[in-house]
Amino acid sequence: MKITTEQLAAYFESKGAKGDCPVCNTDNWAVTPVAGPDGEVQAGEIALEVSAQMVRSHSWVPVLPVVCQNCGFLRMHHTFWIQKWLGEQGNGGE
Repeated sequence: MKITTEQLAAYFESKGAKGDCPVCNTDNWAVTPVAGPDGEVQAGEIALEVSAQMVRSHSWVPVLPVVCQNCGFLRMHHTFWIQKWLGEQGNGGE
C-alpha cells in the first residue's frame, strides 16, 4: 500500500484530525516520510502487534505512526480507514 504525505494530509484535514498532544498540549504533529523504491516520498507504514493472542497467530494491524514534534508522543492511525477514504475520493490509495 502506498499513501503519499499529500494524501495523508488531506485525509487528516477532512476528518478534523488535529488537536493538542495529550502529553505536552502542543499541536505540532508529523509523519516521518519514507522514500519508496521509485524515490517518491511516502508516509511510513508499520505493523503493530495488538495482543499476545494475535502475536501467536501472526496477525497484525497496518498503522501509520504520527509523532508529536515537541515531546515525541506517538499516535497510530489504522490504514484501513485512510485507504477507505482515499477510495471514496477516487484517490485509490494503492
